[in-house]
Amino acid sequence: MRRFSAVTPLGLLELVAFLSGIPPVAGQSITVVSWGGSYGRAVNEGANIPFTEATGIRIALEAYNGGLAQIRAQVDFGSIHWDVVDLEMADAVRGCDEGLLEPIDID
Repeated sequence: MRRFSAVTPLGLLELVAFLSGIPPVAGQSITVVSWGGSYGRAVNEGANIPFTEATGIRIALEAYNGGLAQIRAQVDFGSIHWDVVDLEMADAVRGCDEGLLEPIDID
């Protein structure tokens, strides 16, 4: 079963740094789900846009209001639409404990 990769706000930047080591693949994209508003704009301008420029990999950014309900529904129905989720630490821990999230393999 495919599960989500989760990051906390600071971890999102680490993820972008990690992913920048992946060679660009034409047409490749990932969906990153994060908080909207000014936070979402800051992440997009400070991390997502530079990542896309450096790798050629597009990021589809979706707004997210928190919690695990949407993640749980995607996992339960086997219809995963998100690749990376920017979570509060408590939700990240609970999601890992419940088997909803997948660690990011940095090796």
